[in-house]
Amino acid sequence: MRKFFEKNGVFGLFVTVLTLILGLVDGTVLMAAGAEAFPVGGDKGNPESVGVNGDLDSLTTRRESPDLIEDTVLEEVTKIRPYIAPLTSVINHAKSRKAGSMEFGWYSVDTRSVSATVTAFAATAADARGNTGATLTVDNAALFAVRDTIYVPTVFGSVAGVTNTTPLACLVVAKNTENNTITVAAINGVEADGEMSVPNIPANTKIYRMAKAAAEGEMKTASRMNLPKKSKNFAQIFKFQVSQTTIQKLSDKEVKWELPEQEEQGIFEFKMEQEASALFGVKGLTFDPVSGEEIYTTGGIVSSITNKYELEKDDTTGAIPTENLVEMCKFIFQGNSGSKKRLMFAGSDFTAALSKVDTIEKQVEAGNTVVAWGIEWKEIRTNFGTLLLMQHDMFDLYGYSDKAVIIDPDFVDKYTFIPMKREELDTRKSGEFDGDVVVFTEVCGYALRYPSCHCIVELGE
Repeated sequence: MRKFFEKNGVFGLFVTVLTLILGLVDGTVLMAAGAEAFPVGGDKGNPESVGVNGDLDSLTTRRESPDLIEDTVLEEVTKIRPYIAPLTSVINHAKSRKAGSMEFGWYSVDTRSVSATVTAFAATAADARGNTGATLTVDNAALFAVRDTIYVPTVFGSVAGVTNTTPLACLVVAKNTENNTITVAAINGVEADGEMSVPNIPANTKIYRMAKAAAEGEMKTASRMNLPKKSKNFAQIFKFQVSQTTIQKLSDKEVKWELPEQEEQGIFEFKMEQEASALFGVKGLTFDPVSGEEIYTTGGIVSSITNKYELEKDDTTGAIPTENLVEMCKFIFQGNSGSKKRLMFAGSDFTAALSKVDTIEKQVEAGNTVVAWGIEWKEIRTNFGTLLLMQHDMFDLYGYSDKAVIIDPDFVDKYTFIPMKREELDTRKSGEFDGDVVVFTEVCGYALRYPSCHCIVELGE
């Protein structure tokens, strides 16, 4: 106490005693005394203020002043997004090829087809031994060469009038590519009186090319010529820009939303748009009449795929029969030089229909999944090959909900003219813009080699 007097004096003691006395006065008296100056309804000078009887707790605060306490969810913008660019992700994992200019090209050599379709049949005159050949009009005579043997599994020869169970085989003795005809002699055709003739081969019959058969003493045969074919595409200047004014940058915000957050959102949208161009883009050099500039656009893989297939559903149940799925896989994998494992990007309707096929349903239930290129795929195994299925969110956005695009990843390339780069533009010195500007640029295009190794499948009605 002596120290208190030395420090504060008599006046300090008086103030302390007065404070203690006032603290003992009933709070309701003070409320009554000040009721007119501070009504419960709020400050007269500030009608928006709120006075509340009782304890100050979070429930009351949220009810009376909902914006005062920030929700935890507002502290971070939700960043969960569907993985919407699987195709470009697969391509980016592969080694990118260098493009030397805005136009790039590549060569590819595909294997020759082994089959042709007969459109007309005409018997030829008997030769010196009395054997009768035939002239076949086919849809592509260029597939065949003299001395090729051909196989006709749906037509049978006969011996002395008795039907032979061995499918017909013939030898190509001449061809004419101008009128799409080949002349053949029978190897095991119809035999009568020691003479051999080619039986009638109906229109729309498939015939298949086999190995050559040379005569004794022959040193030469028809040359086989396979020339690579060149395809071209344009690189496209892909760009996106984000900016932030100085005022916006300095302003207080309820959530963190600065230039880095805008960049992240911009990259997401950029990947989505680039995926769309990689799939559905059309190669072109367009003149902009407003700016007077020429704009390159890259062709997507869909426009380059020549194989189309319709997957039929059952007319009664609307389900896809297993046998139809088998035929589809046969069409996809057979008769081309592709790998036995391919990627299938499908829309939601196509995926739903496919998931109801018994054999696929069992494989999915068995957990047949595989992770490749950082993506999880549903694995569909068939005797012809394996499909890695992924339901592609973008297909529904672009009218492909009932379709699937099947690609052989070994034959899809990315050609890069300028790799992805980030540039910060100084627009303050030029007086153009008071703020921060970031521009992302990538100049690239896509190449689909060996079109026969890829396919577009559509659900039938």
